[in-house]
Amino acid sequence: AGPSAVDMIANAALMLGLGAAFRDQMDELIPALPFQLAEYNFYRAAQHGLNAKLVWPFRGQTGLGEYPVKDLILQFLPDARAGLQQLGISATEIQRYLDVIEQRVTSGRNGADWQLQQLAALERDHPREQALATMLNQYVQHCFDNTPVAQWPLSGNTAA
Repeated sequence: AGPSAVDMIANAALMLGLGAAFRDQMDELIPALPFQLAEYNFYRAAQHGLNAKLVWPFRGQTGLGEYPVKDLILQFLPDARAGLQQLGISATEIQRYLDVIEQRVTSGRNGADWQLQQLAALERDHPREQALATMLNQYVQHCFDNTPVAQWPLSGNTAA
């Protein structure tokens, strides 16, 4: 999920690029990760976001390994780039959206992380109810500004 439109488009670009890059290998890749482990990964990602560790197969590997999701994403960005090129997406668009993904991964910030960190900063100077309202207003404004979440500032700005 987003939180901003540019983040959502970047997510879609990553998934489409990876799908295109790996489409000829799907018959090999899908059996390498049984459904139970895919489900396990889903819940680890939901619980831990960019700090999750996922079970993942690699070509030529005899078993599965557990890897930080950040490492997996960064490792697969070149594949996503190649897949988007195969789909005829312009280099400018590919760069724009995959940069959003890379910034999010390297900053370690997604929408949920920003909310928690911003709320904590605001609560240092304001009552919880006021801090929650301010955080939500800032969140909505950043979404409307269409700024990638990795670029959203964290601060104890004056509450509304």
